[in-house]
This record gives sequence, C-alpha cells and structure tokens, in this order.
Amino acid sequence: MVSDISILKSANSAEVNYIGEVKFEGILVNSKGNKVSQGVKDRFKDFLSDGSMAGGAFRSEFLTSNMESKVSVVYSPGVISPNQFITIVVEVLDENSNPIGISSSTQIFGY
Repeated sequence: MVSDISILKSANSAEVNYIGEVKFEGILVNSKGNKVSQGVKDRFKDFLSDGSMAGGAFRSEFLTSNMESKVSVVYSPGVISPNQFITIVVEVLDENSNPIGISSSTQIFGY
C-alpha cells in the first residue's frame, strides 16, 4: 500500500509558451520506505500562485507505477505571463481515478 510519494525534477525553471521543458518523476513508497507494487495510478497537475490551473502541457506520461515504483512526465509551461512560479502536484489515485489523499508538490519558475 502506498503511504508516500516524492517528486524529483530535472530543472528548476523553464521558458513559458511551450518552449521549455522539465521532467518530473514521482517515487512511491510504502510505510516502511520500500517500493510499492506495480500498477499504482497517479496524476500530475499544474497551478499558478493564485490557485488557478497553469494550463501547461504534459507529455511522455507514465502515470502507472513501474517495477522501480516510479511515474513520470515531461512538462512544458503554457501560455502564461513570464516570471512567476508554477506548482506541480502529483496525486496517487484509486482504481476509479479518485485521489486518495497522498500527494507531493514542487515548484518551477516560468520565465
């Protein structure tokens, strides 16, 4: 059973208007800190500091945990004003694609 997810990023910033890219990787663990079973579903979202959706593009999505207990996406910030932070959230989902209350977040700077 998943008890935590951490998120790693390939860069701290990216150019907006779908020009820059950042790879995000989620690592799922159980209560003992060990890898979880394959097949755990996840979802990535992007938000601006005011709480609105950032509207970026997610591609190369691997949203079901693999043998290494990882999920990943490549993200490009959308058409937004430059020079602001974007929060990326990854959520663990149940079999019906509903959040189960386990998530992690990180920020990048859109320039």
